[in-house]
Amino acid sequence: MQLITNILPFCLLHCFRFSPCSGGNLQQRRLFYFLLLCLVPAWGFGQVSVETSLDSSSIQLGSVATLRIRVLAEGDTPAPQADFRSLDTMSRVEVLETKPFRSVEAPGGQNWEAEVQLIGLEPGLQEIAGIRIFFPDTILAATPITLEVLVPALPPEAGLAPIKDIVKEPLRFSDRWPIGLPGLLLLLAAVAWFLYRARRTRPALVAASPAEEQIPTHVVALRKLEALKQNQLWKQSHKNHYIELTDILRAYIGERFLFRALSETSSDILHDLASSKIAPAALQRLEGILHTADLVKFAKARPDEALSVQLLDDAFCFVEETMPFQSPSTIAP
Repeated sequence: MQLITNILPFCLLHCFRFSPCSGGNLQQRRLFYFLLLCLVPAWGFGQVSVETSLDSSSIQLGSVATLRIRVLAEGDTPAPQADFRSLDTMSRVEVLETKPFRSVEAPGGQNWEAEVQLIGLEPGLQEIAGIRIFFPDTILAATPITLEVLVPALPPEAGLAPIKDIVKEPLRFSDRWPIGLPGLLLLLAAVAWFLYRARRTRPALVAASPAEEQIPTHVVALRKLEALKQNQLWKQSHKNHYIELTDILRAYIGERFLFRALSETSSDILHDLASSKIAPAALQRLEGILHTADLVKFAKARPDEALSVQLLDDAFCFVEETMPFQSPSTIAP
C-alpha cells in the first residue's frame, strides 16, 4: 500500500496534462479519474511501522522472557499475519508459545500486538532475527533484537553441595518388554519350527479299521504265513522270502509278548523270550528260523527248497504253540 501511495501522485502529475481542464481525449480523461479514485483509499490506509521489545534484556537459564511485536498503523488497517519460522533456528533460546496479533486500542489509529514466550537454554547472547509481518498488499520485517542468557549466580555463603549417590529406579515391565519380547518371539519361532520338522519326519500312523482291530495277533500271523506259503516266494528270491518270513514273526512276537521285536536283533529277541514261559522246542524252532534268515540276508546263503518249506512249517508251529488259548472258530480264516 505504501508503494501505491508513493507512485500514484507521480502518475497523477504525469496525467495532469490530460485532465479535462487541459482538454484530453475521452480515454485519457477516464485514466485520470481512475488514478484519482485509487489514490483515495491509499491515502486512507496511512503509514505502518513495526516495533519489537523484550520485557527484559537478559534472563537466567530456565527463565522465560516475552517478546512483543507491535504494529503501529494510521487509519483502518486489516489484521496482519506473522511468520515465526525464523525463530526456529535459535540455539540459546527456544520458543515456548506464540500468540497471534490482537487489536490494541490507540489514539489516532489502530494498533496490533503479538507475543512470543522464550526460555533460556544456553548462556550467551542470542540475536532474535526480524520476524516478517504480512499485510494484504505488503510485507514488513521487525527489527532484530538481542537477548542475553545468564548463568544463575550462587550466593557467597553457599558452597558446593556434596555429590549424592545415584538413585536407581526400579525396573518395570515397560522397561523390560522391549528386550524380552524379541527373545520370546525367537523362542516361539524355534519351538514352532521344531514341531513342524518333527511332524514332517514322523511316519504317518494308519488307523486300523474296526475289522482289523478285532482280529487277534496270532490269527493275522497265521494268515500271512499261509499267504507266503501259497506264493512260494523262495523260488523267486531267497532273500525276499526270508525277510517276509522274519517280519511276520517279529510283528507277532512284538504284539504277543509286548516288546519292540521289529527293531531288535535276532539274539536280542531270543534273549527276551528266554524269560517268557515258552516251551524249549518252540524257542528252538524260532532260533533255527532267525539263524537261517540272517545267513541268507547277510551271508548270501541259498537254502534248498526242502529247508525253506521246513522252516516255514516251523513258523506255523511256533505261532500255534505260543498263541493264547482260542476256540477253533477264531483261528479259521
